[in-house]
Amino acid sequence: MTTGLHKREIQISESRWEPVDLSESDRDALLAIRDEWQTEKDPRFFKREIAENGVAETTKILDVRSERGGKVAIRVFDAIGAIDLPDSVILVNPKIPIAHFNYIATHAMVPPTKKSSGQFGLANAQHFLEMVCTWAVDSVELILRDGLARGYKTTIDQVVAIRGRLDVQSASRRIIRGNFNLDCEYDEFSEDTALNRVLKHALKFISGNPALSEALQARAKRATKYFTGVGPMKYEDLRAKTNRNSRHYADAVEFAKNVLEKSGRDLASGMQRSRSFLYKTPLLIEEGIRNIVRDGIAPVQVIKPKAKRLPTSDNRVVEANPDLGVGQEPLYTGDVKYKIQSQHWRRTDLAQAVFFAVAYESPKALVIDFADENSVKNGTVAVSSIEVSPISWNISDGVSPMQAKDQLLAEVSRWLSSSTLVFAPALKAS
Repeated sequence: MTTGLHKREIQISESRWEPVDLSESDRDALLAIRDEWQTEKDPRFFKREIAENGVAETTKILDVRSERGGKVAIRVFDAIGAIDLPDSVILVNPKIPIAHFNYIATHAMVPPTKKSSGQFGLANAQHFLEMVCTWAVDSVELILRDGLARGYKTTIDQVVAIRGRLDVQSASRRIIRGNFNLDCEYDEFSEDTALNRVLKHALKFISGNPALSEALQARAKRATKYFTGVGPMKYEDLRAKTNRNSRHYADAVEFAKNVLEKSGRDLASGMQRSRSFLYKTPLLIEEGIRNIVRDGIAPVQVIKPKAKRLPTSDNRVVEANPDLGVGQEPLYTGDVKYKIQSQHWRRTDLAQAVFFAVAYESPKALVIDFADENSVKNGTVAVSSIEVSPISWNISDGVSPMQAKDQLLAEVSRWLSSSTLVFAPALKAS
């Protein structure tokens, strides 16, 4: 795919250092984006985590370092998307093949129409931003078929006849000076609502984003023309929610917020401007895998369990928060890892799976990750009375997402129905 404007396209992968050759204006813009993301307070992006070497670290979104010969290296941490610079567009690809990523993401973010679901991401969207923005435009176009919703908007204006609430003191002063215009505050039925402002702002982002195809940008521009009576978005508009009269806006607003909340603000760099769209991947993969497993092994229950708060001796709390809870109480616990399996059990993942199982009194635990043609499958491990089993989503060459899903569900079903351990009779998962 070529980008919508004639800029140099640079492809990199998430979560690893990638050397890139940039112009001076691109380097300045990239550093500005890095600094802007570092000031973000979104807890989804900034939290304390324990790295595999046991060292606590604060997660970042983007880092940049200088290389020899005037080059720079960029690393985007567990996020994908696009970074629009004055002369270049950096497309950040997932660590797994894009067809598999888009397929799983489709199950985490429900498309607005059947037309754009299922195989859409596999055939048309060559990066995730294109897929999300296409869904946003699709959902807005559905709304435009019936026209924009209107709502009451409070307006303060000077009028020649009393309308709404009159500012008596201001009117008296004006009349004394010979000015018979009256300051009134009134409610006006208008298209200029918070929800419409959010949709318009998302369309403007899409219509001018060079990381997107020209066809998608053109669709967004056409849709924007229907918002002529809608003003610029205010920050508080992002908190607006749909109600009974705007229920049909739910999909469009959700996708518009996904576009805007993951986008950096336009940043000035000299006479140039730069933008970014970076979407954190682990939570998206976790939700997509959980939904795929839930639908695939129904009627067996699959949920995101409520976190258990375990008190410590110094009156603090340690939380156990697994990604999967399978069956009835006591739940089987599971964890989704957005990592590619290598040759050996990752000790931190194994320890975490055992911790979750103990906290929820589960006799068996599951770890779901990804495997390619170079991965060596690990076996089930018995840790005291707890059985921990690895299952991988197959991303090997020649394996389609549908085939990988079927293989995963078959392995989960076998995991549920077989074990070398004796389980409590109350466990209804099998």
